[in-house]
Amino acid sequence: MDDTTERHLPGAHVSAAALSRRLAAHHILGHEVRGRYPESELLEARDLARRWHETGVEAELRRRTGCRDAVVRTQVQDDECDSVDEFTLGGMTVRDGHGAILTFVEELLGVRTSFEELMDRALAHADQENHSTWNSVTILLGGRRDEATWTAAAALRTDPDPSRRLFGAEVLRLTHLFDDSDEDAFAGPALDMFIDWSAEETDLAVLTEVLVALGEHIDPRAEAALLPHAVHPDARVRRAVAQGFSEWSSPPALSGDARKALLRLIADPDAVVRKAACCTVAGARDNDPVLAGAMAAVLGDADRLVQLAAVYGLALHNDERCVEAARLLGPPQRGSLEEEGYLDAAWRYEWRRDRPRRPRLGLSGAPELGIPHGSNDARVGGGHASLGSGGGSGRAGDVAGVCGRLPEREPRLRAGPRRLPPPQTGNGGGGHRRGDRHRLVWLFAVKGGLRAHWSIGRSPGSSAWRR
Repeated sequence: MDDTTERHLPGAHVSAAALSRRLAAHHILGHEVRGRYPESELLEARDLARRWHETGVEAELRRRTGCRDAVVRTQVQDDECDSVDEFTLGGMTVRDGHGAILTFVEELLGVRTSFEELMDRALAHADQENHSTWNSVTILLGGRRDEATWTAAAALRTDPDPSRRLFGAEVLRLTHLFDDSDEDAFAGPALDMFIDWSAEETDLAVLTEVLVALGEHIDPRAEAALLPHAVHPDARVRRAVAQGFSEWSSPPALSGDARKALLRLIADPDAVVRKAACCTVAGARDNDPVLAGAMAAVLGDADRLVQLAAVYGLALHNDERCVEAARLLGPPQRGSLEEEGYLDAAWRYEWRRDRPRRPRLGLSGAPELGIPHGSNDARVGGGHASLGSGGGSGRAGDVAGVCGRLPEREPRLRAGPRRLPPPQTGNGGGGHRRGDRHRLVWLFAVKGGLRAHWSIGRSPGSSAWRR
């Protein structure tokens, strides 16, 4: 394989770390690549990626170009959630995602790389935020869901190196998140560990990861562990707390302590914290007039995304103030799914407010409950429209009912789990709700019928929502 072939290597342009896409496309992509390339070429690709990764991009570039000039190094976006560093020297430009490519090709070849080697591969990029190699490795290890991986990751909790603790915390979080078995064997150990860990961790990045993990548990103890950090001096920590509160942690709605914390966080000095708090209140649908008033108070916020999140929250609470606020904000910025989703909630509120009050007929011809006020669900008998394990276990991704025909008066209406806000960017934590890991079905009304498109959903903080 010559150097010119390298740019066409299988996996070279495949993000190894955008979680939502990786989970949805992993098996399909792997099958496609395996079917397109013989094993000999995959082995050659693996060896080439390994050489670049182990030698280092800068050293390999100097060897190939013979140039002694300074290397130009720039961080660039690799995918929705990943970044890599791009190196330019002597007219040649290369990105340093070879560790992610190596991890991907090894998986295609059926090679089970050891925990220690994968960790070293990820830690080589520990100082680069959201690097594709780090994300690729943690996703792979989290997907193994076995005791050996769990034990190895748990042992890192007491490591003196915060980068290694961060790596261990993320692998543990993803192991629980990816466990879709009915037994949910990792839930108890994960919750117990993260509760204790949150009380003693001193590194901000590790603490943030631990709090994101706590927010993925449906247990009042998780909320109790989050509450002390709502007044933390670092905005990243407060942001994780704001995202972690929900009706799941204190059913059937927000607890009194969570309300008090969210009222403070909606008025937080940090704009991203304010936005996260508004989205959490929106998703809870608590219908608390005090919380609605707090969101209305930030409709004039200096940050446009905070304003939009407040519009979204008020719309989901059937609060008329969202209509005028949305009008004043104007149309969404071109290409911003986040802004479109926020403003679409206000449009849907107006539709619910103005639609005729008459029963609709379901597929069987019988009267159907329809889409209740204040909800973007399409539910019959309380179920959520999604692909999951079924059986009404209470997870957001489970199927507990059958969707009827969507109203023709609202052709753009999307039906999905009731907790999922529009995609957000810049959350700094990127947490996932445990129920969000299942494939989501977005249903569209097309000529009076239904058309389904399914994709993996990410929690708030991702731009990977697909419509």
